[in-house]
Amino acid sequence: MKLDYAKSYLKLFDEGKLFPIFTDQILTPLLIDDLTPALEKIIEIKQTGIYHVVSSDTTTPFEFVSYLLEKARGVTNVVQKGSMEEFLKVEGRTPRSRLGGLKTEITQEKLGIKFKTWREMVDEFIKRSKV
Repeated sequence: MKLDYAKSYLKLFDEGKLFPIFTDQILTPLLIDDLTPALEKIIEIKQTGIYHVVSSDTTTPFEFVSYLLEKARGVTNVVQKGSMEEFLKVEGRTPRSRLGGLKTEITQEKLGIKFKTWREMVDEFIKRSKV
């Protein structure tokens, strides 16, 4: 079974295999359980279009993993900083979006749903999965 984003980093930490984490990439994570209410609302209002259903704010992988490990394992200052820009300079590495993240304001307004922040999502993930 493939691990989700958070569980894969917890596993790497638990196995002592955590590598430097990017500080220069922007992303908007999603707690998959938060997708259901949004999909239900889209079906209910019978509206088509593109909807961004992710955290209401952005983060970096470094911030995300640092917070996750602090909350799930009670450790701080264990994540090493890495650079995606430097990582991508190595020949043969697959290009990835570096300055991503989705804006959710329009989706939240259309659906009448307030999305969680990424920290709230991590807190909820830990509470539900007891990792």
